[in-house]
Amino acid sequence: VIRLSDRVLAAVASSAAAVMVVVVIAEVAARYLLNESIFFANELSRLMFVWVIFLGMPLALSRGRHVGIRLVEAALPPRVARRVFRATCLLAALLMAVVMVKSSQLLVFNWMQRLQTLPFTASAFFFPVPVGSAFCILYLLIMARTAEPVLVRDEDVTPG
Repeated sequence: VIRLSDRVLAAVASSAAAVMVVVVIAEVAARYLLNESIFFANELSRLMFVWVIFLGMPLALSRGRHVGIRLVEAALPPRVARRVFRATCLLAALLMAVVMVKSSQLLVFNWMQRLQTLPFTASAFFFPVPVGSAFCILYLLIMARTAEPVLVRDEDVTPG
């Protein structure tokens, strides 16, 4: 389940990053070479940035690459450190649950609003937040249960 969800998240986040890069390059080229602007470039690149960040968040978490301070954990005996790790995973999962609920409410609230230059609802900016939060909750609960800070290793997902 973790590897499959990780691959799907990676594919969607990578695609969003690729769209963002292509749109920004095309916008720069259009402005400087053609003295024109792509009217939707700013909004689309911002939208893709949000998708990359919030879908990339569980990817970093599953690989143990999120920002963390391990000063206290390193000073504790291993058994106590595992308990502290498990407790912090549960607290982080609770925080992500709050983020998921509140962002879902914003998604519903903004559903009827339209984006200015794209034919999407304004909720497109909020959609990746509860999705990424849900995956973070899943990963944090697994981490709390196993006391393992890394769920996916690079060699598990890179071909060859």
